[in-house]
Amino acid sequence: AERLRDDYDCMVFHATGTGGRAMEKLADSGLLSGMLDITTTKAAEHELRETMSRLTTLLTHMQAGVLVEDAQRRVVMANDTLCGLFRADTRPSALTGLPASAAVSQLVQSADDPAAFLRRTDDLLVRRWPAVAEPMELADGRVLEFDFQPIVDEGRDLGALWMFRDVTSRVQYEEALARA
Repeated sequence: AERLRDDYDCMVFHATGTGGRAMEKLADSGLLSGMLDITTTKAAEHELRETMSRLTTLLTHMQAGVLVEDAQRRVVMANDTLCGLFRADTRPSALTGLPASAAVSQLVQSADDPAAFLRRTDDLLVRRWPAVAEPMELADGRVLEFDFQPIVDEGRDLGALWMFRDVTSRVQYEEALARA
């Protein structure tokens, strides 16, 4: 682009309205050396922004704790519910950009053995198979359940989605039924 500016005057025209008519006149006069229509690119960028906004809103407001990591195992998104489930003294924004292992260390209390949890998650990451309803007992007696879903596009690893739920009430109910 810099080399073009040395030899040419680069101008931006909107293809509709007055800008479009001025561009057409310049093209007809032979004063334009080239033209690039980026309408499709701009429309795709707009659609991508809208889709990202919808997905971010969805994940942020889910009743499950959500953590999304990229292919390098860095946290790209977490929600308030996640921090609340682990009763962590951190905000989701503080987890963004951290390696997943560092985020787990901030979420999982030392009494809950974060190293054991990391070993379990490393196994899931190596296998790259989805996991559903994996139990996780916490030192305070609560039971969480988590799902793991690899994010893959055309064979490329893009990261993973982790979802956590508190299932303590259900587990206690099932145990009471078993004793009855």
